[in-house]
Amino acid sequence: MHVLAFLLLPLHKPSCKSDNMFALSRVFLSFTRQPESFCPLIMTAGRPKQADLITLYGLTLQFYWDFKSMVEGLHRKYVDKHGSGRLVKVSAERDVVERLLKATRPAQIVDICKDAFTTREFEDEYGTVRKIRVPHNWPISGESKLPSSLSKHAAEFIAAKNDPRFPKSSRPTNLLKQLWFLSRALAGAVQGIKTRTAINLIGAMRPEESFELSRGAKRKRSKRKDVKKNHEWSGR
Repeated sequence: MHVLAFLLLPLHKPSCKSDNMFALSRVFLSFTRQPESFCPLIMTAGRPKQADLITLYGLTLQFYWDFKSMVEGLHRKYVDKHGSGRLVKVSAERDVVERLLKATRPAQIVDICKDAFTTREFEDEYGTVRKIRVPHNWPISGESKLPSSLSKHAAEFIAAKNDPRFPKSSRPTNLLKQLWFLSRALAGAVQGIKTRTAINLIGAMRPEESFELSRGAKRKRSKRKDVKKNHEWSGR
């Protein structure tokens, strides 16, 4: 996984506070001190497409947070016809995710995505009527690329669900693993990269797992420092 790609963490992440996002970014930035290493996955002979790791990981994160917001809901700014905005709680739409997971034909994916956005008119302070694209039934941002990417790469999305490595268990605890897998596969499809390559490049660890891992490592370091300090005091 290209660590610099984590800088592309989207600002509309549904269930993570800003301080957590900053902490996550710091964690991944800390690894940039390591020397660059050769990656055979993107250096294959006569490669038709070279992976842009930063873009690939950035897209994966965007898709994953959008999928997750549909499962958990999010807070979103609502703009009325006069252009005034307020923060509202948008309910989760787990049924959309379930329909996407159950779809077996690309046409079904395209049909599901048609309900993602709608166009709304509002009048600005100068009296000019403007049209803006806003989410309709999906709890995602108006700039989300998920619906259009799903529609355009519906066949690849279906194929990813049939991949041998796709987590097929229907346990609720397995849902996020499925969404992370599909996010990586869809990001690869957008980049013209095969599912297997995208899955290998990004890795199986989800962003929130990386954050929890870094917190655990920090607690261990802090504990070791306390033990060392107590030992120094006891030796005096």
